[in-house]
Amino acid sequence: MKKIALYLAGVIFLTISSCSQENEGTIYDLHGKDYVSFPLNEVSVGIDINATYETFIFSVAHVNTSVAGTKATISILDKTSDALKAIFSIPEPNISFKQGTGQENVTIKFDRSALIPGETYTFQITYKSDTDPYPLTSRVDTMTISVALELNWKKVASGTFASEFYGESWPQDMEQSVEVATLYRFPDLYYADYPIIFSMSADGKITFNRQKVGETYPGYGPININMPAATSPDQPYKEGNVIYLYSRLVVPVGTGWGVLANGMEKYTIDAD
Repeated sequence: MKKIALYLAGVIFLTISSCSQENEGTIYDLHGKDYVSFPLNEVSVGIDINATYETFIFSVAHVNTSVAGTKATISILDKTSDALKAIFSIPEPNISFKQGTGQENVTIKFDRSALIPGETYTFQITYKSDTDPYPLTSRVDTMTISVALELNWKKVASGTFASEFYGESWPQDMEQSVEVATLYRFPDLYYADYPIIFSMSADGKITFNRQKVGETYPGYGPININMPAATSPDQPYKEGNVIYLYSRLVVPVGTGWGVLANGMEKYTIDAD
């Protein structure tokens, strides 16, 4: 795993702080009260690209199982874009917990035909319940869900990745999607289990979407790598055996993103 060493000379110092995403905290006496909670702040869902199913299931926790009849309504947040709402829906949003039941399952339906290989679809869900508010730090009332098609990959090159952001170079493999010939990725690029996926055309033009690098910036959340706007003169491209990835590191701030740094990442493919 590579450790991040950002050059922050041009950092925008952000003034909006974020709450801790830790689920563990002080344990309160429930005093017979009843609570509903999502089990996690964030989950990732991989959809088998070769399968045909169009639903997945997650659980909602019932904290005080001695109480019967607790009801909750699960919904996708109103601020979610219309495009995402057209893909994802909750067919049966109303749930009711039986006495002694610690959780109930909720089904999310998705339009498989709308999912594009290499894209990650992120939205949030929340709930309304008939339970009283209570200061449980472990209570999670909003959960972020990231959905992506799971592709198969094959190694197509070895080389050296030189990072301006990290101030170092390391050996790096490059892989190509078996199903989509224009999709490539650098597996475990900055941190283990965090690949960076990009699209590369026959003439060497490269595009990629915002993706997590595997590091968290204190007070703000996951650091993401993003491609500059399409109007930027410094666009990622491949020339000869070198891939140039002009990139930007960003972190979530409120409903938008704050820029940490801009830099040129370079991958040199080994000669045959």
